[in-house]
Amino acid sequence: MERSFWNRARNRVIERRVRRALAVVSGRVLDVGCGRGIVVDYLRRSGIDCVGAEISQAPPLNAAVAPHLRLGCDIADLPADLTSAVRVALLLDVLEHLPEPNDFLHRCRKTLPALRALVITLPARQELWSNYDEHYGHFQRHRLEDLPGLLAGLPVRSLDTSYFFHALYFPLLILAMLGHKRNPEFRPPRGGLAGAIHQVMGSVFSLEDRLMPRHLPGTSLIALALLD
Repeated sequence: MERSFWNRARNRVIERRVRRALAVVSGRVLDVGCGRGIVVDYLRRSGIDCVGAEISQAPPLNAAVAPHLRLGCDIADLPADLTSAVRVALLLDVLEHLPEPNDFLHRCRKTLPALRALVITLPARQELWSNYDEHYGHFQRHRLEDLPGLLAGLPVRSLDTSYFFHALYFPLLILAMLGHKRNPEFRPPRGGLAGAIHQVMGSVFSLEDRLMPRHLPGTSLIALALLD
């Protein structure tokens, strides 16, 4: 899964926002709802002090990242020496699974006393809603305009938002308009030609994030919120 173009590009998009946050508020990064640790592994290999917490018992991506993941653990149960050091929290395709995402953000703020930045990714644009969203338990897809509401009540001093995966928007919009059922089971490339194609596509979508206007619709969105 980590070798798919989607994760390759997404990792780089996330890394850029994390580095922007760390340029302002240095410290530890916590990936809340980290799954198997794909992003944690990538950021650690990129030299960023990142750890993960995951409420499910997902198997770690690899042995190298395993010691840096707290699996089967709610953020409220994390040790104080960890929570007190976290300056940046990642909520990467997490909030769309929650009926009250704003409440969860306030809970994160309360649990992480030194928190000064949030990096959030979400599936974007409700018009792209499909069986894929239903399969994965999404409550909704979001627009950039939704972010201030999601962050309501938090001491946000700056908010930077952008869509990404722009080139996927119109193909998925057409499929949604036609009522086409997407296959929710993704098979990652194993190498060879398919692996090379995914590597190139990952680079292209990463570059797209740098070059395209942030308000141009995409299938995902990302937000960097700096907090007082």
